[in-house]
Amino acid sequence: MEDTMPMDYLRLMVTEEMVLSMVTETNRYATQTVEHNEQSPYSRFHQWTEIALEEMWAFLDLIISAGLIVIDYLKDY
Repeated sequence: MEDTMPMDYLRLMVTEEMVLSMVTETNRYATQTVEHNEQSPYSRFHQWTEIALEEMWAFLDLIISAGLIVIDYLKDY
């Protein structure tokens, strides 16, 4: 159990299907936002590219790791 990482525990509770649903809905939300709202010329939405399953897993890993590692300043994360 020494080699166990936080993501190993997350994968016991969260299935790939659940994360794939998060990816699908995130991409759908971004697409709808770009299509139905007027964006400023400087909006990040102009650079939007769809996210992939691996990116969502990495994001979840980052969130969990940030919650486990105590750092004094937010900018240091």
